[in-house]
Amino acid sequence: RASSDIEPGPTAKEMQEEEEEESGRLTGIERMTRALLGSLVPKVLEDVAHWTLRLRHRSVLQLSHVVEYAGPAMVACLPPVLASLANATGDEEADVASAVEECGRALGRVVEAQALLDVLVPQVRG
Repeated sequence: RASSDIEPGPTAKEMQEEEEEESGRLTGIERMTRALLGSLVPKVLEDVAHWTLRLRHRSVLQLSHVVEYAGPAMVACLPPVLASLANATGDEEADVASAVEECGRALGRVVEAQALLDVLVPQVRG
């Protein structure tokens, strides 16, 4: 078959939405996180670059939890989240650097790669 004859499969977001429909509902924390996402993310990002190790580490861990519970809804917040994580990747503290890596993996699990690339490529190009 020619490559033009092959129909693309469902996207990760479509598969997750279908799974959520089949399961009947989101958990309460997922609904709450998605509803409050616009106010949660800026608050959590405030301390990602804080001068104290404890607050930087805690903030990145909190961001990871927000990402996990918000799921694909994180697309709406990608630019500031990715900018904060990019700045935090060079953190001298191993605990913070490890938390940043885990947060990046969490984003990769819940957000489609194309959405991430749509934000990252223009930043790399300058």
